[in-house]
Amino acid sequence: NEKSKIILLKNIFVYLNNKEKIQLITLNKQLKNNISKKIYKYLLKQKNTPVKTHMEIWKIFLNFKKLKEINKNMYENFKKDMDNSSTKEKYQKIFKIIEVDINRTEFIHTKQKGLIATNNILKSLQLYNIESNYCQGMNYMAAYLYQNTLNEEDSFYIILGLFTTKKFSSIFQKGMSKLKTYFTLIDKLIYLYIPKIYFHFKKNQIVPDFFLSPYFITLFTHIYPYIQEKDNIFILRVWDDFIINGWKSIFEVILALIKIKEKYILSLEGDELVDYLVNKINKDDIFRNKNYDKFDLMKKNFVVTNELINYIEEEIKLGMKIKKKLNYQ
Repeated sequence: NEKSKIILLKNIFVYLNNKEKIQLITLNKQLKNNISKKIYKYLLKQKNTPVKTHMEIWKIFLNFKKLKEINKNMYENFKKDMDNSSTKEKYQKIFKIIEVDINRTEFIHTKQKGLIATNNILKSLQLYNIESNYCQGMNYMAAYLYQNTLNEEDSFYIILGLFTTKKFSSIFQKGMSKLKTYFTLIDKLIYLYIPKIYFHFKKNQIVPDFFLSPYFITLFTHIYPYIQEKDNIFILRVWDDFIINGWKSIFEVILALIKIKEKYILSLEGDELVDYLVNKINKDDIFRNKNYDKFDLMKKNFVVTNELINYIEEEIKLGMKIKKKLNYQ
């Protein structure tokens, strides 16, 4: 039966080498369907699981194969189209922003091939006419993926999968209203889980969007330039959780990060606190592989359910309605 198959597959994984694991999860559709999310989670959590295996599993959850089949030759066509004079004219402003961002993406700026690939990925996403326009920070995502896949088309479809299957694009739509809601939501979660930090932020007039925007927009890839650590576990695990569990996982990661640094954050005031949150926390050693176990242990203390998120979002909407009504009167 199905339960027996899952138990059997889970035990088989223990005895396979990395190449065999990849072959097994990509073997055929029927076998893929028999491997539950629990099996994928189990494989992703193993310390010796290579980056390539992580990304093969991401592709499964992001409907990567189906996206490529539906949009056959699309990426190559986009690469050709972006050099057309009419396309350049139509997207002149946004293409210029992309080029500027790419040139300051620290971990690829010395690698010409990486610059070209990241340029192609980001401009192709714009040509795809996704629901949201390019946003500064996507350059880190594209560069990070290319750095680890060395395949720009795969990187393009992974990001496209995030936009189409995980609703990543929701935070960029309609004046970024969803992202603003998430900032209010994380503020309320900090109040619930780490009240000392909440009141310390209020005292120093710190609001979450003041320093948390990059974590949402880049899915933590903005920290990669400061780490430059091969096969960084932290970013891989953030993406693992987001691809499997959605936005609630990002809230849990942020809460764990703030809790770990709670004592130090509480020791800072004014400009020192602002400087740390905006410029220095991104470079903290907590993001390195050697400290990941400590972070993972802390993260287990924060369980943000979809029900809790929905409840707080409804509360936020109600508050906005009341405020609007009072202003109207």
